[in-house]
Amino acid sequence: MSSKREAHVMRVQCLADARRLAKRAADIYRVDVFSHAQLAPFVKARYLVMYALRQRGYSTLAIAHAFTMNHTSVLHAERRVRERGLQGEAAALDDRQMRQAA
Repeated sequence: MSSKREAHVMRVQCLADARRLAKRAADIYRVDVFSHAQLAPFVKARYLVMYALRQRGYSTLAIAHAFTMNHTSVLHAERRVRERGLQGEAAALDDRQMRQAA
């Protein structure tokens, strides 16, 4: 498989996972993580989803593509989640991580 093809497949898989996590975040936080709103509840939920995707092994570029943002926004989200000690909340969004921890 060509590297272009692999990158495309990763972006598609990342987007599918992002949508699943966004649905869980919407159920918990009552926000749309794909909106570009800068209100605190939106930003927190978006950061948590980005962090959970990063923990799944997706690249910053694939995650940024899913959110139509720059890869540095993903790096910033990852840093903020760690600084604020929200890794547990991000893991709670991601049922895969919860199953692995058990």
